[in-house]
Amino acid sequence: MPEQLSEKSTSRPNPTSPGCDKSPRDSVPDFSERIKRDMYGRWGLPGLAFFVFVCFMGPDIWKWTKVHILVPVYCVLAQKPIPKADPGRFAIALAHLEHDSDGEVERTLAQLLSEFDGVQQLRFDRVISLEGGDIEKTESAGHDEAKAYLSQSGAQVLIWGSVLHQGGDLVPNLR
Repeated sequence: MPEQLSEKSTSRPNPTSPGCDKSPRDSVPDFSERIKRDMYGRWGLPGLAFFVFVCFMGPDIWKWTKVHILVPVYCVLAQKPIPKADPGRFAIALAHLEHDSDGEVERTLAQLLSEFDGVQQLRFDRVISLEGGDIEKTESAGHDEAKAYLSQSGAQVLIWGSVLHQGGDLVPNLR
């Protein structure tokens, strides 16, 4: 008798059967899955352990004045590596554009670049910032950062810059 009860209590409908609908929770992206994919997939167990340590090192970390520290840490650790260019092809790299919040201008540039035959297009998961008080120093630092990415990737050209919002229009300010 107890065996019959245990069979009935553990038996569940097969989720692949035609009469069983998926729950709405199945379609919602899971933050823990994103952490696993971004952190664990890129940095392995040490990266995941570091992230868990930073997130759970104490109740103080969850005060709103300190949460802003976690966002840059996650962004840096979750960045994809700089892709390598094929030495036999001309390569143009495209970095994220500053102030292009939804990536619309970047997608347009990528589409335009894809129309050139024989050109390898690389996408960098980086933003080269032009924000700062001293414009000359900031722009010089931006060019130095761009040169370092070009050297690291082997690409010949790197398109980077920002997006200006003028009225309802988005205007790329490229370097």
